[in-house]
Amino acid sequence: MTSPDPHLNTVELRLCLEALPPRERQLVEHLLGCLSCRTALERQLGRTPPEDSRYDPAISRAIERAADATRREEPRVAEERAAAHRLLDELWTLRPDHWPALFLRSPSPAFLLLVLDAAARVAPRDPNTAETLARQVRAASQRPEAAMPEILRAELKVRAWAVAGRARAQRREWVAADAAYEEASRGLAEVPNLDVEAELCRFLAAGFVARDRLTEAAALLGRAALLAGAAGQVQAEIGDLGELAWLCSRRGDLDQAVGLLARALLRADDAGLEVAAASLRLRLVWTLRQLGEIQDAVKVAPASIVSALRADAARLLITALDRACRGETSAAQRDLEATAYSALIEGDGLLAAIAALTLLNFYVLEDRGDKLRELAAAIGLLAEPQNGLAAETRAALAALNVALQSDTGSVGALLLAAAAALDRHEGPGGDDASDVQSL
Repeated sequence: MTSPDPHLNTVELRLCLEALPPRERQLVEHLLGCLSCRTALERQLGRTPPEDSRYDPAISRAIERAADATRREEPRVAEERAAAHRLLDELWTLRPDHWPALFLRSPSPAFLLLVLDAAARVAPRDPNTAETLARQVRAASQRPEAAMPEILRAELKVRAWAVAGRARAQRREWVAADAAYEEASRGLAEVPNLDVEAELCRFLAAGFVARDRLTEAAALLGRAALLAGAAGQVQAEIGDLGELAWLCSRRGDLDQAVGLLARALLRADDAGLEVAAASLRLRLVWTLRQLGEIQDAVKVAPASIVSALRADAARLLITALDRACRGETSAAQRDLEATAYSALIEGDGLLAAIAALTLLNFYVLEDRGDKLRELAAAIGLLAEPQNGLAAETRAALAALNVALQSDTGSVGALLLAAAAALDRHEGPGGDDASDVQSL
């Protein structure tokens, strides 16, 4: 039995903020966006008197009120979450021409956000369904009887246009895709949300990559990484930096790729994302070898010890990195493949996932589309509940599986997202923390 995710999603956070008086809501929003205030608050929480004169004591009271409001809202949010999941399950049992009736029944923000997440996941293999769902969300969120704050209406509208743009881009309808993205961009003026803007930048970048417009894609991914960093979304920032490094490698700028990977690795290490850090180390080793900097590549590998997870996983990753440094990639891949499939058979979802993701990293770096598609089935199996992985990990693996099957999407970024999800939900403090063994 997994414990509920303690983190609020975007809509739930907005609902909690709306429960505060206007002045206190402004203070909390300021705190979320102000590095100086966050640093001062961290000092206060660490029982050290704040040294920064810019720290506003009223923020402390606002935080306490926000915490009280969140506690009062928890039962309602939990029920709305559960109801939203039930409705989403029901949606897939209906024919698309029956969907409007379902959206009329429940235009709750939680349900609409879930639908948009589902639409974004299915867009690579079924863009028509994705656009239909985005259109239904847009219509439902704008109905007067939909009880939600105006800022949520605006946010859902922006997200829906972004998903529609992605679906159109998947069909290579570039003019229509650009029109949808333009609608989403206009909506950002009404809802200055860092997460939403970063997501839009990623969708736009993927479209530019598909058109081989790598310079524009790189600029957008750089913007997405900055936005994710400002919002404190470390996993997203790491994915953006990793994808940007891949673009730089494609353009022949290996030195810049090394710098980006080193920056992403530092962020992953600071955040304790050990599986994601191992993936980044493998990419960094590979890029350094391409530059001929063998000694530097060797220095990168030993730090990859997944101490928070399991000894066998740590040994597996260290061996893979060591062989990558020596150029023995075929042997490393054989070991990883054997480990992944034997762990799957034995029901060891954690070890199978780590082995499969590391193997995928090799194939991404080698640009082996044939091997990536072969591994799609194993990734799909790992996304099933019987393998014992946490819900967010399974969702990340399912998104990766879709990209592998359809040969579309940013496989490298999705791979890093799945690795980070393993860190968060299968390591200490995650959903399966009781099963963790330390080295």
